[in-house]
Amino acid sequence: MKKFNEMTEEEMFERMLEIFEASVRATHDFYTEEDIERHLSMVRNSLSCPCHYFCIDKENGNIVGFVSLIGRYIDMLYVHPDYFSMGYGRELLDIALNEFRADTLCVLEQNTRALEMYKRRGFVVERRMEAGEEDEPCPVLYMRMENPALKMVEIDPSRDQYDEFLRCGNYSLEKRWYYLQDCEMFGLELDGVPIGVVVVNQECRIMNFAILEEYRKKCFDVWVITFLLERYCKRFHWLRIAVSGEQVPYFKCLGFRREKTVKDYYRHLYLRSRRIHRKRYDPWDLVFMRLKIGK
Repeated sequence: MKKFNEMTEEEMFERMLEIFEASVRATHDFYTEEDIERHLSMVRNSLSCPCHYFCIDKENGNIVGFVSLIGRYIDMLYVHPDYFSMGYGRELLDIALNEFRADTLCVLEQNTRALEMYKRRGFVVERRMEAGEEDEPCPVLYMRMENPALKMVEIDPSRDQYDEFLRCGNYSLEKRWYYLQDCEMFGLELDGVPIGVVVVNQECRIMNFAILEEYRKKCFDVWVITFLLERYCKRFHWLRIAVSGEQVPYFKCLGFRREKTVKDYYRHLYLRSRRIHRKRYDPWDLVFMRLKIGK
């Protein structure tokens, strides 16, 4: 087997499938061959998720386990059975909880090994899905961290501690009430300290979105978008935003797609500049983007 640093992306994905299948066969004795094949197909389709993190055997450099994250949700966490009870599962969970502040997951009720590990780390059962739903042969438990360090809180727009983040959205504080009075404003807090803000108007359009750069790199921006999708899923079909320049590819990576473009919208800001060449994402243009809420 190749070492981690010698593997291609495709070989890493194949190793993840091997680990998944071996782990499931060792712990899910209630699964039929048909169940295993169906889940293998589902895992193959989910490998496009950008947030995969691995545990490596320090002696031989092999991948022995992995965790996959979608925003704050732990989508998969598996360790090869040859490496059970060696701390690798705990190490992967530490990555998800401490570095990316994940706080939700689901686990099969009969997978007692994993269930007990999650309970020890502060997860509690939020709801139970009966056997037979979504073709699962046993009940599925949806769990949430009881006291998460990372929280989205609804805040009063007058709280000055968020002014720093509001400025990042290019809105003058003198006119803050002009657009905030009819909006919902949410703060992203880590251990009670503000690290970001998002403002959404009554039409489900993001008016301001700012997260400290160091936390964007930890997928906290995906965490915020997931929160908004869950909050507005019963009232709206689309989450929208209007951006320009390099913000366009940034929000594209968060799942937004171009709806329309208003050319030269910001031309008045560049009266003394000359357009030497047309960039792919022109700062003069205003791009309206949207992200579908729900299925």
